[in-house]
Parts: sequence; structure tokens; C-alpha cells
Amino acid sequence: MMVLVFFASIGYFRSNLMDQDHFTDNEIDSNTAGDDEDVQVSEAGQRRTIKNLELKLENGTSAHLADFKNRVVILSFWASDCGPCLEELPTFAKLSQTFGKDKLVVIPVNIEDDESLDKNFVAAFWKKNNFSFPSYFDTKQINAQLMDIQVIPTNYVLDKQGRIAFSSFGYNNWSSVKARDLIKSLVEEI
Repeated sequence: MMVLVFFASIGYFRSNLMDQDHFTDNEIDSNTAGDDEDVQVSEAGQRRTIKNLELKLENGTSAHLADFKNRVVILSFWASDCGPCLEELPTFAKLSQTFGKDKLVVIPVNIEDDESLDKNFVAAFWKKNNFSFPSYFDTKQINAQLMDIQVIPTNYVLDKQGRIAFSSFGYNNWSSVKARDLIKSLVEEI
């Protein structure tokens, strides 16, 4: 877990300290890259279908990624001891409000194990930020292993068919104009 936090911190500092000339197309933080730059989304014919992950809520009920087809999905792997993750999560809320639950689903997956997970902290953080989406938990890190998560936050944006259209590693500002344009382009796809 410490390695993940270390790499997440590197991603955060990299995205906050680098100027826009060094930014790759997959980084959408409007604080560092200009909003006039385009974000590159994978062409529909070249997108990989993501595994149908099982997602567990705190109460033990579960859902699968396939349950969210016909909507754009942001799948975000995070941890409560990851500063960039905690900074990024509120930006999902702003983006989610823009599009509504019928067009965009935000699925944050906490990957902390049972020993390090503080569900009271998660509940308080959700309440403080008034998130309209739940947090899912991967305490056995099954999904994290299936998706080969090496850095947190790691985010996948899925199109309405459940295919990976965009991925990012490290902090992003999901309330930026570029993020809204990215999601809008996927919502409008047939």
C-alpha cells in the first residue's frame, strides 16, 4: 500500500508541477494544461472491453460493471491515505452533477485491505463532500489485481458499451472543461 501511495504522490506532483508543454494527451488537469487542448479518446473500434468486475458496497451488496451499460462510467481506484485521491474525489462530484446519473456513473473503488481501511473515515468524507455516488470496496484487492493497479488514483473512463475510452494515472481535475468535453463526447456517441 505504501508503494501505491508513493507513486500516487509522484503522479500528483508531476501533474501539478509540469508545464503544459510536457503534458501528455491523457492528462486532463485544467490547473496545469490549457483548456483549449484536446484530450485524446480512443477510437471506438480500438477500445478494449473491461472485465466485468464485481463491485461491493459497505453493506456487502454487490453490483457488476455490466449493470451500468448504456451510461458512461468513471471507474476510479483510490485509498483514504492517498492525498491526490482525496483531492480528486470531489471533482468527480462536480462532473457527476453536470451530467446526472442517467448519463454518467462514478464508481470509486477503495482498494485498502481490511486492516488499513477506516470505513468511518470514508463515511465522514462522503458526508462532508455530499457525494451522490457510493464508494465501493475491494478489501481483498481482487479488482485491483485484475486491473493491474500500480498507481492510485487510477481512473478508467468507459463508454456506454463498457469499453475503455480513456485512462489516467495520478490526480486529474474532473471538474475541468476538458473533462466535461471528454464525458460529453462519450455521452453523445451512438
